[in-house]
Amino acid sequence: MNKPWLTPVLICLVLWILISCKSDLPVDYVDPFICTEGDHGQWLPAALVPFGLVELCPDTWPGSLTADGDLAHSGYDFSDEHIRGFSHLHHPSSGGTNISDRAGLLSVVPFSGIPADSFFINPVLKIDKSTEKAEAGYYSVHLPEDNILAELTATVHSGIHRYTFNGSESNKIFIYEGNRGGATGISCRQVDGNSLEGSIGNKYFVIRFNKPVEKIRLWNGSRIIEGNMLEKQDNGGIICEFNDPGTRELLVKTVISLSSVDAARKNLDIECNHWNFEKVRANAADSWNEILSAIKVEGRNHDDKVTFYTALYHTCFLPVNQTDTDGTYPGLDQQLHRAEGYIHYDGFAFWDSFRTKYPLYSLFIPGIYSDIVTSLRDLYEQADNWGSSREVIILLMA
Repeated sequence: MNKPWLTPVLICLVLWILISCKSDLPVDYVDPFICTEGDHGQWLPAALVPFGLVELCPDTWPGSLTADGDLAHSGYDFSDEHIRGFSHLHHPSSGGTNISDRAGLLSVVPFSGIPADSFFINPVLKIDKSTEKAEAGYYSVHLPEDNILAELTATVHSGIHRYTFNGSESNKIFIYEGNRGGATGISCRQVDGNSLEGSIGNKYFVIRFNKPVEKIRLWNGSRIIEGNMLEKQDNGGIICEFNDPGTRELLVKTVISLSSVDAARKNLDIECNHWNFEKVRANAADSWNEILSAIKVEGRNHDDKVTFYTALYHTCFLPVNQTDTDGTYPGLDQQLHRAEGYIHYDGFAFWDSFRTKYPLYSLFIPGIYSDIVTSLRDLYEQADNWGSSREVIILLMA
């Protein structure tokens, strides 16, 4: 006897079993927004990979400028509804200080239309908080005033931006220091139709676009001028225009080196020699899942797993990989060195973490822990001693 109702019932049953048996990956429990607001605003929902040099994230306004003590010292505060751009180098969990500019370095600001010159003095964009999304290795938000979707992901040395413009005016990008309080001026020049190169202090960068730049102008700190090169310009920036109105994607790859522009080029060619944003995003998520999977948590309490894996995720922000893909890194003696067979880490935030975080490393990521210990040896040898040298303290605690 045929039972026509039986087949759909069986299909639904099989699907229910498959969904019930599906187990979330450790990376799925990470909530990058935890500890990003108010007195607990010591972290930021950056797009990054474990111990990555690049931590690509918006700097919020006004929190990154007006926060005092332990508030928003990562440059991001969840309660803010405006941003100052998307910058690449940050200091999360770096301790409380007085009111100061806490934005990151090397900031990218997407926009369209023709803003007033005052926009470039302090570029501020409204964000739609209801669209803000962050996962391990990925961040996105909608900019309603110019109708732009901003998406970010990263490799160790590179920040990958995807901007979807939906307006009728030409698409533009403004690139500036970001943190103007601690910056030493920006140097930048156009290399070809799709590339820029430059530096901010001892941070060297290469920026590549997936489409040619139609027009370049400069911001010299007080007005817009013609040209395609800046040289250590305080409060300066470069404006790139793409004659591509309508719904269009603009991809931007920004790579950092602490050694040289040549090293930055090599880092980009090795880590991201393509324009597949989703591939980079997937690789970033996989890198986080691999490291978080070293510890398995059992039980059915979802919130407890979110707390645990997010805390474990936060332990893998600092210290950062300061080694170029060829092994070169800058030492405390202000010379370039080569890490042979290991990765050199720096940007430590010691305080009491030597009691907890580093013993934890020895248990769940012993290979990275070994490289960190070797890096501490490097710091000792290159600094000559552990005396009260101001430079040593700043570099160790940055």
